[in-house]
Amino acid sequence: MSDRREKLNNTDVSAPEKYTLEAILSEYKSEAFINNERRLSKEQLEERAQAIIDEMRQSVDRELTEDGPVPGPDAEEAAPAEEARSESTDEGQPAEQPRNADQAAPEAVPEAVPEAVPDSSDGGDRPEDMSRRDESPSEAAEKTDGDGAGEPEREEAEYFDNEIYAGVEYVRKSAQKAEAAINRSRSRRRKREGDIAEENSGAAGDGAEAGKEKKPPRELTHAEAVRRFASGVVGMRRREIAAMLIAFVMTAVMLAHGRILTQAEVMQGKALFFVMLGAQIAVMILCADLLLRGINSIIRFKPRSEALVTLACVAAFADTAAVWAGAAEETGLPFCAAAALSAAFALRGERLKRLGYKVSLRMMKAAKIPTVVTADSERIEEGVVLSKSLGSSAGFLQKLFAPGLYEKVGALLFPLLTVGAVLLAAAASALNGGKQFLHCLAAISSVSASLTASSAFAAPFASAARRMADYGAVIAGWTGAEEIDSADGIIIKDTDLFPENTVSLNGVKVLYGASVDKIISYTGSLIIASGSGLSRLFGELLREYAAPLYRVDEFSCYEGGGIGAVIGGDRVLVGSSAFMKLMSIRVPDNIDVPGAVYSAVNSELSGVFIINYNPSSLVQNSIDSLMHAHIRPLFALRDFNITPAMLKSKYGVDAGEIDLLSFADRYSLSSDRDAEEQIPACALMSREGLNNYTEVVRGGKRLIRSVKRMLVLTSVSSSVGLLTVFYACARGAFSSASVFNVLIYLLLWALASSLICGDGA
Repeated sequence: MSDRREKLNNTDVSAPEKYTLEAILSEYKSEAFINNERRLSKEQLEERAQAIIDEMRQSVDRELTEDGPVPGPDAEEAAPAEEARSESTDEGQPAEQPRNADQAAPEAVPEAVPEAVPDSSDGGDRPEDMSRRDESPSEAAEKTDGDGAGEPEREEAEYFDNEIYAGVEYVRKSAQKAEAAINRSRSRRRKREGDIAEENSGAAGDGAEAGKEKKPPRELTHAEAVRRFASGVVGMRRREIAAMLIAFVMTAVMLAHGRILTQAEVMQGKALFFVMLGAQIAVMILCADLLLRGINSIIRFKPRSEALVTLACVAAFADTAAVWAGAAEETGLPFCAAAALSAAFALRGERLKRLGYKVSLRMMKAAKIPTVVTADSERIEEGVVLSKSLGSSAGFLQKLFAPGLYEKVGALLFPLLTVGAVLLAAAASALNGGKQFLHCLAAISSVSASLTASSAFAAPFASAARRMADYGAVIAGWTGAEEIDSADGIIIKDTDLFPENTVSLNGVKVLYGASVDKIISYTGSLIIASGSGLSRLFGELLREYAAPLYRVDEFSCYEGGGIGAVIGGDRVLVGSSAFMKLMSIRVPDNIDVPGAVYSAVNSELSGVFIINYNPSSLVQNSIDSLMHAHIRPLFALRDFNITPAMLKSKYGVDAGEIDLLSFADRYSLSSDRDAEEQIPACALMSREGLNNYTEVVRGGKRLIRSVKRMLVLTSVSSSVGLLTVFYACARGAFSSASVFNVLIYLLLWALASSLICGDGA
């Protein structure tokens, strides 16, 4: 069985849409037929799975061919019957073991050990109990004929093949989910039709529109999102380079001649002004899409950052034309260079935003079956926690393109600056005898069009997107980063601390003449049922010894550091040495080894499994990063061997930095949500590892800080510049409000923003 399907089987997560039931079944049947370890033939598996798919298709066909929007009584009675039939087993077969640990029968606490409290109420979801249904007599006869006469003992012990059971059960459960979705759709439609009918009957005079329900907006597909938000980056890059070169040449010329001009000097410098006009026109053509967008926002009375740039370009162009025509005296050089520089930086901001979306969409597509990071407010009472699990990217695009703080601040700031620039220019002109309105407007609008206005979000977002791409991750824009920043902690599981290549088996010892296969099967079945980080290790051990995986009943976890269940009529306990002593089971001194897994059957110590835990340098660096960033780690560990003492010895984590959670909370926090209950991800990861997980959290918090700082600096820069230049123009001090001073002001603020916020180009 491939790793991809193994992940899907071990988590309650639906595969992406491209992995249809037929495709999964076809691949599974091929592998099952090739590998000799399977106990069912290809034909038997096809018959069993095809029956399930046919039943699901019939249910869907009935839904699509129903006459009328509301199903009749027969259909309403059929839906529960179909659901009940899909959830039940064949005649004469026992019901399937409950998936959740809290659904299992609670384990009684031994009177001799009152400290050992079983977890039966809040145990959370545990991995699927791999129990096989009893087979029909014909199937049993076929299996007996094919395998020989030596198999009845295993059949009596309810032996089953893990891989084949998982494949058939996966298809069956997928069919159940499809039928459940159809039933929910029926219920919602009946309710909606009833509400509409009731509303129409109460307001018949309002027409048919009174009962209409607004449809939720359709989420963009990946291809549509690329076309709309991430296209044209290369072309924008070329235009940006050309616009920047022209604008910086104009800036250098204006800085070299930044002084008040007399009428005679104006007449002598007409050639220079003509060149400046041509250069500004060239920049405006390169940024035509942004300027048109600014004009559109002004017409709709919703000015954005492009509106300020458009106003500055138009005012500077008119002022330059007036100076070139000799209509202005002793006002100084025109502001065409400042306006051109603002337009070039606005184009840069648009290019960075599209670049960030392009990188994000590329990483999203790279994650075929992504690890989703979600912010969950229902896991703990104190606040929001971040968790990761295999899941779907549904709803991710909606978060990625959702408006954030930048749009909210811009909706207030840019209209005020645009209207304020016009009104203050008129006031300054009135104080100067009604003259030089164009020059005052060009000066005030140019200084208020900050070079960082359009890149306050775009630059930090593009930088964060490229940094996350190095770790195989993507954050859902401002909304995803905000959810990450608001989290009070992150959930860390067993495999985050000790990935599979850091845990190894160093030896197995079976005591008191017990059967090796039986002890390995019992211990492995219980460990896999617990869903701890040792599941893969014991799964490999079961395959190595060709040991069966048994049905697990009455699963319980104990606060003393162990787990227990009933397997094949035997009471099995698995845990650490301290747990065995707590349960009054004697552990000889010669086999009392730290980090070992002990197994007891019917209160008799039967097996010891020596486990080596090797610390990872990447995990060590990640834990240090979390501690330095003041991010609260919630150790939702199911492996009873990972204790505060082990974390102290392996990773140097102080006991005061560890939240000691009960095993009930650990199982609850580390369990995955059902597919129907999943919430849209705030980040996606295509690579596992605590270091990638940590970088996602740090990247989201860094993005929030950078955007907030950029917004503050942009707001202060534009507001202070607008008021200062207005004051100078109102007093007629055009030498103070010269293009030289305005250019220096804009460039210094842009440099300060880049250094303080650390945004990338």
